[in-house]
Amino acid sequence: MSVYSKAGILILTLSCLTTVVSAENNHDVSMYFEDANKLYYQDELPEAIIQLKNALQANPQHLPSLLLSGEIYLQQGDPKAAEHTLRQALALGADSSLVVLNLAKSYLQLGNYKRIISDLHEDSLSLPDQVDLLGYRAEAYTLLDQLADAHDSIDLALSKDARALLPRLANVILLLREGALDEALKNAQLVIEDWPEDARSWNSYASVMHAQGNLVLAIQSYQKALLIQPSHIDARVAKVGALIDLRRLDEAAVDLAFLKNEYPYEPRAAYFRGLLLSQEDKEADARLEYVKCTEVIAVLPKEKVASDPQLLMSAALAHHALNQLEPVRTYLQMYLKKVPTDVGAHKLLADVLLKQGDPENAIKLLTTARSLVQPDTDLLTMLAAAYSQTGRHDRATLLLEEAVSAGGNLYTETQHAKSLLKSGEIEQGMQALEKIHAQKPTQQTSFLLTVSYLKQKAFDKAEGTAHQLVDLASGNLTYHNLLGIALFSNGKTADAREQFNLILKQNPNFSASQVNLVKIDIAEKKLPQARAQMELLLAQHPENTSVMLQMSRLELASEKNDEALKWAEKAFALDSRSLEAVLYLSDLYVKFEKLDLAENVARTGVKNYTENLAVLSVLGQIQTLKNDPKAAQVTFKKMVKIAGFDAESLYKIANLQLRINEVADARYSLTKVLQAQPDYFPAEVLLIELSIKLGMLDGAEKASQKLQKSYPGNPVGFQLLGDVYMARELYKEADDQYLAGLSVKPISELITRRYKALQAQNMIAESGRVLDDWLNAHPDDFTIKLAYSEYLLLTHNYKQAAISLAQLLNRFPEDALLLNNMAHVMYKLERPEALDYAKRAYDKAAHIPQVADTLGWLLVQSGNAEEGLRYLREANSRDSNALDILYHLAVALDAIGRKKEATIYLERALVGDKDFEERNQAVSLRATLSSKENQ
Repeated sequence: MSVYSKAGILILTLSCLTTVVSAENNHDVSMYFEDANKLYYQDELPEAIIQLKNALQANPQHLPSLLLSGEIYLQQGDPKAAEHTLRQALALGADSSLVVLNLAKSYLQLGNYKRIISDLHEDSLSLPDQVDLLGYRAEAYTLLDQLADAHDSIDLALSKDARALLPRLANVILLLREGALDEALKNAQLVIEDWPEDARSWNSYASVMHAQGNLVLAIQSYQKALLIQPSHIDARVAKVGALIDLRRLDEAAVDLAFLKNEYPYEPRAAYFRGLLLSQEDKEADARLEYVKCTEVIAVLPKEKVASDPQLLMSAALAHHALNQLEPVRTYLQMYLKKVPTDVGAHKLLADVLLKQGDPENAIKLLTTARSLVQPDTDLLTMLAAAYSQTGRHDRATLLLEEAVSAGGNLYTETQHAKSLLKSGEIEQGMQALEKIHAQKPTQQTSFLLTVSYLKQKAFDKAEGTAHQLVDLASGNLTYHNLLGIALFSNGKTADAREQFNLILKQNPNFSASQVNLVKIDIAEKKLPQARAQMELLLAQHPENTSVMLQMSRLELASEKNDEALKWAEKAFALDSRSLEAVLYLSDLYVKFEKLDLAENVARTGVKNYTENLAVLSVLGQIQTLKNDPKAAQVTFKKMVKIAGFDAESLYKIANLQLRINEVADARYSLTKVLQAQPDYFPAEVLLIELSIKLGMLDGAEKASQKLQKSYPGNPVGFQLLGDVYMARELYKEADDQYLAGLSVKPISELITRRYKALQAQNMIAESGRVLDDWLNAHPDDFTIKLAYSEYLLLTHNYKQAAISLAQLLNRFPEDALLLNNMAHVMYKLERPEALDYAKRAYDKAAHIPQVADTLGWLLVQSGNAEEGLRYLREANSRDSNALDILYHLAVALDAIGRKKEATIYLERALVGDKDFEERNQAVSLRATLSSKENQ
């Protein structure tokens, strides 16, 4: 069972809108998943997918089903479905270590090589998985022609594990790309010696043989790969190509029949089938295969096609067979960027250019090709033909002979300042505007500054410039209303009320001030007075959307939700272009969990205001809540582009991007923040936190040290540097940094970090003393009281822990982690309330793995292993490295008779020498299962 702690952990949290699933549905989901799991282990993948789809229909957010679906889709050769499913699981909080490698595989198959590099990080992975990811990353770098980076990734991987397969395979691919055939062969032979039973080893060796022109040995090696893994598509397609080159067409036809049956949409195989059919004079059938090849490649991801020479050449040749010259030109140009030394491709493209009447580009292309080879009659003849088309017959004649022998003012300154503000360069724009305003205050500068200050929540400054604005134009009631808003925002409610009343004395129908008075009444809880005013307003302005929306706010404050929604919908129906109505109604729909309706309203807003960050932000957040991270990512990227270099907006966008786990996108946004405003402190801090989270510790260390120097009176720099050392397992150094930060300013965040650092050094008693000392001086500090209750649990002082937790629960009765920890204590004290506390905790925070584990384990212990298994699966999906959760899963599976699966989880829990509370029981269970297996 898991004790849940958040003391000292850097976490970016998202309050997710969770789909409510009935108890009956939960039972169905668990039943479908367990059936799928059994089918998976029996290698019945299509049947397993059917059950998983049933589970996800009942609960689209069921993490175990999403993770297993992703695994099966990959095995079935559907990387797009795998990527969608895995990213959905990640957005819902799945443990990244269960997702990263499978995402890398799907990105490789889809050609999304940049995402392997930017999005997938090894910080959460075990050492073998780290090495494999580095291997995938090296292959991605190679395919992107970033060869130096590929070498670096391979070197790093092999420094961690010199025998590892994936980085060594990536090394062979890299050496082939560099043309180092002898070195590639030597490495491929060594791989076979170490991994003779892996199909990938033989395919790698065969590829080298193929590149060296040893087609017979290449075919034999491809066949060895296929004997081990008949589904290895690349080996079978390459084998077909070699067989055709050797004119062993009957053998090629056998493999092509297999590919057509098992992988009917493999485009390279379609081209080869067309080639064989053409040689049999079956042109109509051949044409169908060529069309299939081109159509399949056309719908593949562009990055995948652009980086794969085989696909590019297959597409070019298929289009050429169909006499479709423009796509031939496009694909060959892309191909030559990847393989610039292929003279045959140069000649084929030059032929297309000549047919299209473009001799000048044909000449450039053929001249390049001429430098790559000894005199080539075909090439020289084509070059001569190209010169002839341009009328340079003398040059053509010489080539043919060679072929034969070879066989501001103030206004403009204000406009410039406005331009800076609009482009997002807020700091520079404000400085320019303030400078102009200081020289000569005008209505324009006063108004712009007031609005800007209100946006920045600089309410004192906003009040000052609003007063200046009124002084410059005392008869302008709009400016008086703006002053009232500034006063209200600055907490001067009485002065604001007086200002609005003065306006209404001059113009009783000035609706903006009437609405603002209602806002003040609501803020002061004077609801009857607000309602009387609203009824008067509605009578005066029955078609005013702002008035309707204010009525909705009043109904909401009065807890009349249905009426609030009706008024908001009425306002939006009256004027769907009203930005206020769009933002308010979409927010209201989200509040009432009507996400489809919320999205429809937000999309209407985006249609009308294509570059409005507020509307786009609402749309992106709704997409996030609907578990559509890909759509949200697109929306947030659009926002980044629109935001320009507006530091505040970019910082907010970065936080939105982190909610959907788009760490690379968030880092880019934060980098832009610091380009615009290098001393934007929150962005500096968040960027360092992300670097620590991603394991980019060298950069995080330097940035933390810089932060300490730049802000010597702020403890955050010490806190972050301590976090870097904790990530490096330098616990003494981390504790020293936390102590240094406490000397700058005593804050509870540093106390909780000291507590963790001391525990990591096995200084348990000292860690408790640190908490105790702080609580003596700060008895109401909830965070430290929480950490102290955890300390009592860890030291097995359950009775005292129960008292401490009861006090905390008295103050925070709905806190999930308190309820979870109380369940743990009650269990240890053998109290019957344990299960009730666990259920209450799960109802509040089902997404926290420790909470799901506690409930699942208590159910298993109470004799309900089948029901408990459902919660334990969920816990494992969110934290696959928690050893106690792995042990609990094994116990549950053993209890329902699934010994084989139980053993798998036990082995995972006991790998290495890491200790956990129930390790001895796990060792004992493994021995019991092993003895039963041997009987």
